[in-house]
Amino acid sequence: MALNLKEAGGSVRAIPPHLFYVLVLSALLGLSLSGCSGSSSIVGNWAPAGESVATLSFYSNGNLDAPYGGSFSDRSASEKWESASDGTLFLMSALGDTNRTFHRVTTVDVDWSDGYSYYLSGDTLIIDGKEFHRVG
Repeated sequence: MALNLKEAGGSVRAIPPHLFYVLVLSALLGLSLSGCSGSSSIVGNWAPAGESVATLSFYSNGNLDAPYGGSFSDRSASEKWESASDGTLFLMSALGDTNRTFHRVTTVDVDWSDGYSYYLSGDTLIIDGKEFHRVG
């Protein structure tokens, strides 16, 4: 089986079958990897464990919606977030003041009393010992 491509000049050229399969496999691999990246992303809507209404929304542009008096802010809701290359999560006010800093842990078996850790895996997020699950 060969795939025919029409070139700019109007002539038709066949793509060899082995090259066609390499292209298809490359595309499938790319799609599967991009699907996996979402599982480690904090971007999305999060509800407390056992509830279905989101109370945290992390947006890809760095915005964060959290209710007043939410889990992470000493003043009002944090309005921005950033993640460092080492996984450190920064929650900030709209003015850029860092309200809280959390260090990523790789297991849920940690001492959550320090108040400065978070765990993220798939649809589970634990911040400061409070568990959330991805919704919507």
